[in-house]
Amino acid sequence: MGASFREETGLSTEINGITAALAEELFEKGEQLLGAGEVFAIRPLQLYAVTEQLQQGKPTCASGDAKTDLGHILDFTCRLKYLKVSGTEGPFGTSNIQEQLLPFDLSIFKSLHQVEISHCDAKRIRGLVASKPTLATMSVRFSATSMKEVLVPEASEFDEWEPAGAALEGTVTAIIPMWQALTALDLSHNSISEIDESVVRSPRPDQTLGVDI
Repeated sequence: MGASFREETGLSTEINGITAALAEELFEKGEQLLGAGEVFAIRPLQLYAVTEQLQQGKPTCASGDAKTDLGHILDFTCRLKYLKVSGTEGPFGTSNIQEQLLPFDLSIFKSLHQVEISHCDAKRIRGLVASKPTLATMSVRFSATSMKEVLVPEASEFDEWEPAGAALEGTVTAIIPMWQALTALDLSHNSISEIDESVVRSPRPDQTLGVDI
């Protein structure tokens, strides 16, 4: 999403303020939150703002206040293990922002063991696959129309794909890394009409995956 989207939603002037508030919160409480090992809840709006600010390539401390440096967010997300992302149905607050439709990138999270996502649009979520080496428990609810868009979004660009390590047969246009640690998957309360091949082919073959749809 570019500048026109930000202007239509009225977010163009809010992005820096949203990220600054989050950065200050994590500057003050980040270490305590990480030490407690609790689930950290964040809104799609906040993740959208962080994603946009990173894409803009501006200085990480636009306000000049060290407490609001974007680096506090990146340091926290790099080490966080338990994440919850909850959107809202319909307009956000009194604005015209449809929070569940906001795009955001989760690749800033490098150590996730558990993620819960609800009331978002799975097609607009990027970077969750960066957690394939570590993520053990994943819940995506009220957000998806297929299993494939959650488990192997990389495969959407290719006609034929195989998981990494599989014996290759015929024409394969992509090799997709597997979920190395995933043991529990909750895809209930979505608009998923069928169980597709991604749920069989994307986890490690020696890993037992419990699935709730």
